[in-house]
Amino acid sequence: MLVAFQTLMELRYGALRAGWGELRRRRLERRVGQITVVQPDDATISACAELRHRCQQAGHALADKVHDGDRWIAARRSGSACRSSLTMACSSAPPTLSS
Repeated sequence: MLVAFQTLMELRYGALRAGWGELRRRRLERRVGQITVVQPDDATISACAELRHRCQQAGHALADKVHDGDRWIAARRSGSACRSSLTMACSSAPPTLSS
């Protein structure tokens, strides 16, 4: 199983925020030890920049700074099928909330 480095950070943050004890955090780390954590490479960095630019041009919220982590995860999954989906999502108008 592969997870983005950002996902691992969020798992660890969630454990700290929830006040997990040492036993639960060790259990989490044992499970983390069984997966491959994917670090950003040059292709991922470029994909993340391109994704933010496309979303910014389309006025999509994913371009906002607050979504940096989400973009890293999305960029890491930027295989051809996923890249097409992301391009389509950021090319369309942002969703609106109905009351």
